[in-house]
Amino acid sequence: MKKSLLLLPLAALLLMLTACPRCPDPVEIDNGPLPDTALIYVPYHNGEIIRFRHSRNMAVNFSVLRGTYPQDYSACGECCNLHLRYESNLTTLTPDYPLFKIHLEISNLDTASIWFAAMVGGTAFRLPTTPEEGEEIRVDSALVDSLWYHNVFLLKGQWGEPGEEGIFVDSIWYNYTNGILKIIMSNGEYYELSKD
Repeated sequence: MKKSLLLLPLAALLLMLTACPRCPDPVEIDNGPLPDTALIYVPYHNGEIIRFRHSRNMAVNFSVLRGTYPQDYSACGECCNLHLRYESNLTTLTPDYPLFKIHLEISNLDTASIWFAAMVGGTAFRLPTTPEEGEEIRVDSALVDSLWYHNVFLLKGQWGEPGEEGIFVDSIWYNYTNGILKIIMSNGEYYELSKD
């Protein structure tokens, strides 16, 4: 009886080692640094203050924090057969009033095109980086706070979660020169870039 009890853990270990196939060594891919040309999509600078004005005339200042960081990605299912290294430029706009933060990320996760996404108030947006991506959402020109802006994109939220009162960010207006021009909420209220 004691012999069989001693053999039970050994048998279990042997079963664990032979039951699962051995995973092949992962493929290592290094996409290198994020090219400087990708940084033109986000016009914000570290330490800068950006002002938005609410549709009811309240001004909210957002401070900018921006940096580029190395990233790792592993495609793990049963085996981690891919290990990818790339860089992301992360920009966070933090309000001076209890409101949502704005997060922008540019990365070279995919070498065919630059990935550019935003998270505004719990709603995700994919921003265009190629002419093909942008044609269907380009508004061209928009009047914001008595100023005309050109090459504007109207971006609808792709997914997200409503806030405490069921209100969420519905869409944003964006251009590469000035960044977010307008944030439109699901209840019709909005925040627009203010140059005063």
